[in-house]
Amino acid sequence: MSVFNATLSAAAQVSDLVRRSTSPLPTAPDGLTDSEAAPPSQKPHASSVDFIEALRSQIQRGIPLKLDSRTVSGITDALQHMNTIGLDDRKMALETLLTFMSRLPRSSILSQKIQNAVVSFLYYDLPHPPSTYLGAKYRFRAADGAGNNPLFPDLGRAGTPYSRSVQPKHPVPVSSMPDAGLLYDVLLRRDKFVPHPAGISSLMFSFAVIVIHSIFDTSYEDPAINNTTSYLDLSPLYGNDQAAQDGVRLKDGRGRLYEDVFAENRLMLMPPAVSALLVVFCRNHNFIAERLLQVNEHGTYTWPAPGDKQQMLKQDDEIFNIARLVNCGFFMSIILGDYIGAILGLTREGNSWSLDPCESFRTASHELVPRGEGDVVSVEFNLLYRWHATLSQADEKWMEDLFAEIFGHRNWDTITASEFTTALYKNLIGEGRDPRKWTFNGFVRQSNGRFADDDLAKVLHDATQNVAGAFKARGTPAVMRIMEMLGVEAGRKWGVCTLNEFRKFIGLKPYSSFSEWNPDQEIASAAERLYQHINNLELYVGMQAEETKPVVEGAGLCPGYTISRAILGDAIALTRGDRYLATDFTPFNLTAWGFQDCVRDGNEENGSFGGMMSKVLFRTLPDYYPDNSVFAHFPFMTPAQMEIHLAKLGLAKQYDFERPAKRGRAWTVVAYSTLQAVLSDPTTYESTYNRNMRLISNGPGFCSIYATKFSRQNQAQAPLVLSNALYPSGALEQYATFFREKSEDLILEKSFNLVGRGTKSVDIVRDVINIVPVYWVARQVAGIPIKTRASPFGIYTPQEIYHMAATLYSFVFLSINPEDGWSLQHKAHHFGGILRGYIKENIERLASRTISVKGLRHSVTNWIEGKEDQTNGFLQRVADTGRDIEQLSDDVLGLLIICIANYACAMTHIVNFYLDDERTLEREAIISLCRQRSDATSDGVLAGFAREALRFDPQAPWILRQATTDSTIEQGATPSLNIRKGDFLFLNVKQAYMDSHAFPNPTVVDPNRRSSAYAAIEDEVQRFIAPLWDMTMPQMMRSVFSLKNVRRAPGRSGELNRFTQSVHGVEQRLYLDYNGLVSPWPSSMIIQYDF
Repeated sequence: MSVFNATLSAAAQVSDLVRRSTSPLPTAPDGLTDSEAAPPSQKPHASSVDFIEALRSQIQRGIPLKLDSRTVSGITDALQHMNTIGLDDRKMALETLLTFMSRLPRSSILSQKIQNAVVSFLYYDLPHPPSTYLGAKYRFRAADGAGNNPLFPDLGRAGTPYSRSVQPKHPVPVSSMPDAGLLYDVLLRRDKFVPHPAGISSLMFSFAVIVIHSIFDTSYEDPAINNTTSYLDLSPLYGNDQAAQDGVRLKDGRGRLYEDVFAENRLMLMPPAVSALLVVFCRNHNFIAERLLQVNEHGTYTWPAPGDKQQMLKQDDEIFNIARLVNCGFFMSIILGDYIGAILGLTREGNSWSLDPCESFRTASHELVPRGEGDVVSVEFNLLYRWHATLSQADEKWMEDLFAEIFGHRNWDTITASEFTTALYKNLIGEGRDPRKWTFNGFVRQSNGRFADDDLAKVLHDATQNVAGAFKARGTPAVMRIMEMLGVEAGRKWGVCTLNEFRKFIGLKPYSSFSEWNPDQEIASAAERLYQHINNLELYVGMQAEETKPVVEGAGLCPGYTISRAILGDAIALTRGDRYLATDFTPFNLTAWGFQDCVRDGNEENGSFGGMMSKVLFRTLPDYYPDNSVFAHFPFMTPAQMEIHLAKLGLAKQYDFERPAKRGRAWTVVAYSTLQAVLSDPTTYESTYNRNMRLISNGPGFCSIYATKFSRQNQAQAPLVLSNALYPSGALEQYATFFREKSEDLILEKSFNLVGRGTKSVDIVRDVINIVPVYWVARQVAGIPIKTRASPFGIYTPQEIYHMAATLYSFVFLSINPEDGWSLQHKAHHFGGILRGYIKENIERLASRTISVKGLRHSVTNWIEGKEDQTNGFLQRVADTGRDIEQLSDDVLGLLIICIANYACAMTHIVNFYLDDERTLEREAIISLCRQRSDATSDGVLAGFAREALRFDPQAPWILRQATTDSTIEQGATPSLNIRKGDFLFLNVKQAYMDSHAFPNPTVVDPNRRSSAYAAIEDEVQRFIAPLWDMTMPQMMRSVFSLKNVRRAPGRSGELNRFTQSVHGVEQRLYLDYNGLVSPWPSSMIIQYDF
């Protein structure tokens, strides 16, 4: 190569000599040629010398592109995925491109074009200007909507002018336009009520009123000004300026609103369902604010609030603003799920799909499609959203009564615009300025400031049952005449475009005739006589009296064709343009819990086909919306229509179509003796658990213990069958050994070292406590094919089995709120079917006692998994009873349910309790016992310590019963409880455990208390598994507390991420998982120990 380079250099020198000797003498005063005098970056590329130098340089740089397998793979990936899922940077496509560029001659056109493309591509990696900024100023919505676009803070702010979307060019003098009252009487006045053809309920249009009034509020003083924001920020609830917002806020450090308030008094002049929905959103805000304070994601909140007023207000502001973001997230999710679902006809098809307008994506040139850049609503859409024709008959009657109250018996046709606005203003002023005192529909606030749930539920149920009116010409009720006239006059004052101009603007074909606009010849002829030519047809009247879209696939709202098309574009602009619904809609701004709480499910698991209105109704009015009610799941469709559609989908049996009745009252029972009395009378106070168990099984339920509607003989035999099978002689000792050895094995396997220190850490909850009972149940009870490193060909991992069992337990024992009822039931039914299938198959195999396909498959599975079958003992004893296999399968499934998540949670509480610094003395005593040889005495004391920990911090805070008849419960010195049939009793186990008569010195840990004191207020299930707990929990305690210098890991890692909520007066511990979701089950706590 050196010889070759020397040859090229010599040739270049000869060439340069020839060039110089033959070139003319420079004429410039500096003695240089033009090329020699040019700057380095502009020197022309000369002839042979540069060619030879370029050739040598190219040889030194190498071949631009090597088509090896890596290069081909990278190029292929880039072509397939660059504008979809993104590049796989491990395939080095960008590096290949940069290398290719670097090896091309700088002067080549190809090099320049590739460089331009790469620079453009990399530049558009980031938004320009930035899409968002840090800091509380940008994190939270301003009361008046300012700052949504940080660069143009007035964009969409309340108190700024409307925008104009369409340039009007068609010259029609206002003086030539038909009289507004005449137009109403000829084209808009309702001739007869026509039900909405798709069965949309009046509640959907009540919700639409909130949407519309969130973004439109024309100033009386200056019609060009919009008094509210241009964003879907629930301003009717929160207010559109700081003074209005302050008027609805409690400001006590919890970020709450006053009870059942809203800021927009003009909505009290709308049908009552509008105000009822605002109250529901107010309650949802307060629930969110309370949960944010409980979760306390960053550990910065305190309650009671800080004594310093400034610090208290700072905490209140932050919680309030986050809760508002989450509540507005709900608002958006309902719009995209329930509202758009009804508009597009998706709900009736069982389709959970919806538009996702806020998603980040790029064009083919890699540019980010703008989002979060703000919005200003326009006068054209102000006119579009006046949907008075959809008033239901009930709402029409309500409006007539309101007008009669305001205007007396005056003929509505004679009311002038000035009289109307003056009367409404006086009516609103009469309500006063304090939202806490506002009422609607004749409702009376209770002493706590709230409206009665009965009243709100009745209004909402009525609005769901009442079908809305159809969009149509001659469809607006007579009572709305003056409002329609004001709409016509507003369009004229604003100088809006004509209907055809608007259609052309949004990409629709202009109408060529009135008959094309509306084929009804009576309507078309009347409009032609009033307007003469189709191009003269005004926007407002043209949209309201246009032919309506039929009920077809993709159409559910069925307004006029122009409205149908335009609202979709507006929906995208309102959501994608709002920074707080787009670029700043993040888990950081809303917190991880808040973000997931309001994000639309987008699937059928919630029973609402991805709708979110049901979640708000379940949460705020749980006694009036059963978890399978169509009134909750599809509130924007009438129940009668949904019954037809769900029947076509084959889903009708899953839903209740009856108008919901209030469920029984919940009572809290706290006295130890009263708990005993209730538990000893299962006929009067029936367990609710078995009903849920029957929904996921084929028989009367778990162990038939709670099956009060079945024979006494069946009830007596079932527990005995399982007890004999589970607790034969010597079995408990074997179980104890298993739990000890497995927990020690897992601690050893899952521990990890700290660098440079003789310390190990282990997630004692996730990797040990939650998993040990899974192994025991899978290996020794149910015969579930478990997948581990030792048995890689199993079917389910321990974590998957734990999750299934936890879901089943939650459904059977903890499902009390309708908010989670549907999804829990369907998950439980699915998981129960999987686990029960293995159980039943094993029992059938053992019951047959012959060689069968199932038996052969079981043996092959065990051989593949590389494990010895340990379930045959227990299941063989179960099968040998000769009882019905279906019932036996249910019984074993029930045993599985109560022996995994419930056991693990209890064990977690025990370990956590004795790791506290205030339990140092007890922990030292436990450590001392753990260092002793395991025997009946030391294990008995450890079992006592376990019971005491669960007395202070029970894993099951209540026992639930339902009254089967009217009764009275005496409570000694406290008033008696007058129980009605159907009422629920929450037996407060934790408070009963502090009874000083049953537990002397109840605040002291005493491991030597009589076990019968605990058993007296335990239900049948807990008493059944008590022997298992008493034998195995001491062994797990030995595994943990025998570790050298065992202690919590530093900071939050060593603590349970949990908080307490009150459920009908009973404290319940809830936990946050790794995703920020709330769960009744602990998921992580790291401990450390020395080695």
